Amino acid sequence: MKTKNNSSFFTYSLLSIALGMTLSATILSVILPIIFSISGTRMPGWFGLIVRLESISPLVNNDYLIGGIQGRLTILNQTTLMMILNNLIPILIFGSWTYGIYLFRKIIKNVHEGNHFASSNVKNMRIIALLIMIVPHIQVLLQNIIVNSLPQNLIIEGMRVSRILAGPVNIFSFSLIPDYILLGLIIFVFAEVFKEGKNLKEENDLTV
Repeated sequence: MKTKNNSSFFTYSLLSIALGMTLSATILSVILPIIFSISGTRMPGWFGLIVRLESISPLVNNDYLIGGIQGRLTILNQTTLMMILNNLIPILIFGSWTYGIYLFRKIIKNVHEGNHFASSNVKNMRIIALLIMIVPHIQVLLQNIIVNSLPQNLIIEGMRVSRILAGPVNIFSFSLIPDYILLGLIIFVFAEVFKEGKNLKEENDLTV
């Protein structure tokens, strides 16, 4: 039992450090765009979009042909829409990470105190599952909107830039990412296990 308590306390401590880091990143992602806006300069993009580069004259010899390669496109002169979305994405990512770690930290705290089947654990696990299932899809949706706003015939240094939508299954600008959906469903299952454990514990307490 002591070893278990020590491991949960260690996990809680690590989560506290992670919470401080993600909270700082969230605050910075909110403050930096404001600072750049006040200074009258545009904030550079914080991430690069994955695109396909196709040479106008394909690289070829007698044995091999290179039709295209992937690269990371950073937009230096952003439109207003791109700038807004570019600022929303890090807030969404770091904010959801902060909230998810905060909830997971509360679960670990209950476990450390011996309240394994507390009602709040079930509720927090469900919220974490929803965050995992929803937030990545919103992020990819925003990225795909940026990709779709790129010029149709974009050529840089003799290379034609083909747009690649994020996510394996794309419907217009929306992508379905099975990995996050599956992980969220697994956490939902764990939440139901904790709920059933809580019910059994209450029944045993009444029996005693």
